[in-house]
Amino acid sequence: MAQGSLRIGRIYGIDIEVHWTLLLLLLFALLVSGYSLTLFILVVLLFVCVLVHELAHSLVARRNNVRVREIVLNIIGGASVIDTVGMDPGVEFRISVVGPLMSLFLGGIFGILVIFSGIGPLTYVLQFLFEINVLLGVFNIIPAFPMDGGRVLRGWLRKSRDEYRATAATVRISYVIIGLLVVFSLGYVLSIRGSVLYKEYYFFIFLIIAVFLYRGTQAEMESATIKQETSGLTVRSVLSKSFVLVDPGLSIEKMYRIALEKKEHVILTRINGRLMAVDLFRGRPGRAGGVAGLSVPIAVVKPSTRLFDALSMIEGTGAGIAAVVSGRRVVAVATSQRIRAFIYLHMLSKKRKGI
Repeated sequence: MAQGSLRIGRIYGIDIEVHWTLLLLLLFALLVSGYSLTLFILVVLLFVCVLVHELAHSLVARRNNVRVREIVLNIIGGASVIDTVGMDPGVEFRISVVGPLMSLFLGGIFGILVIFSGIGPLTYVLQFLFEINVLLGVFNIIPAFPMDGGRVLRGWLRKSRDEYRATAATVRISYVIIGLLVVFSLGYVLSIRGSVLYKEYYFFIFLIIAVFLYRGTQAEMESATIKQETSGLTVRSVLSKSFVLVDPGLSIEKMYRIALEKKEHVILTRINGRLMAVDLFRGRPGRAGGVAGLSVPIAVVKPSTRLFDALSMIEGTGAGIAAVVSGRRVVAVATSQRIRAFIYLHMLSKKRKGI
């Protein structure tokens, strides 16, 4: 489960979560709507459309044997949490493009319904759904990070170049688009009629979009750079033997005594063949007694796994730790904190040497 999110259900085996920011927006819409509930209903419908958009991404990912962890809906939209480690360029292209296409398809359906509907409240709702889905489709297909269009472009570019160069090329195009957006927003604000406050409002909206695109683009480039610079590093560089493997049926008291005796704070267990970590803060002791009720899923990697890939897998689970296995035997553990520290030192060393 993503931090700050509430699981509200599952669709096709995919966990659907709502972030607290979206719950706050829904509460605000409910309070503003009053007795009519109009704004609240429209906000709910908007996020149903966002959910369908994200489901399209997730189902195509699963069809291509890519693991989907969850879908998280938040105040700025939604995100499909997908395991991108080792993803094929063609798969990335298909997963990325299907979301905007689904939104445009829905927009077309609602547009046809608007044409054949009469005048009334239903028509206004259908008109809203038509406009919002077309907007979602068009906005997301913009070839700039972190939009789907940026990943579509990178997936297409990766057919003729490596991932780093494809990402760098997409980043350059993203910066051009951001620059054009800023120029367009200035021109638009200067051309429209209205008060200074009215113009400032529109410019502020465009500025938020530009900052969102810029930060997303920077994050993609930083991620690609780190991945490129650490391509020769593996989990072997950060192995830790400080762990203990216990039985899932063990009581909390016995687990505590073992931790004191072994002087280890990383406690692992295996439940139905799956490796788990005992986490007193994230576990749910009410569901099951002892160790099993305090266990959360963790990533499982090999000593030969690339360091950046291991970090992505660890952060995908949210547990902050991975079991390092050789065959079926757990030989060590690796934590996100340890990997991040090692990567930082590695990058700093290369920078000082001028590599």
